Amino acid sequence: HCNSQAHRSPCESQEEEDEDEDLEQDAEEVDPLACTLKLRLDGKKKIHEAVLHQDDPLSKVLEVLNVDASEEDVQITCVSKRMIVKSSDEQAMSKTLGDHGL
Repeated sequence: HCNSQAHRSPCESQEEEDEDEDLEQDAEEVDPLACTLKLRLDGKKKIHEAVLHQDDPLSKVLEVLNVDASEEDVQITCVSKRMIVKSSDEQAMSKTLGDHGL
């Protein structure tokens, strides 16, 4: 039975294709360098979800939220990491999300 694969029913081959698609979707979801952040502007209730790369600088968070920190100082707070960073702290803002442990 050298050609055993040729005798499969169409349903069997479709199931295998579905399994392959599931594996591909799982691979996309588990990006070890991705940082999924839930962001909220102070005084607002809307939660913004952003997927950034761990090599992105912390300042990218402000870009995602379209916040202009040049006119006023903005504070970024991460409750779970007990981290508070002011946008005027250029050194902390230039560190990557990975450096901050996010």
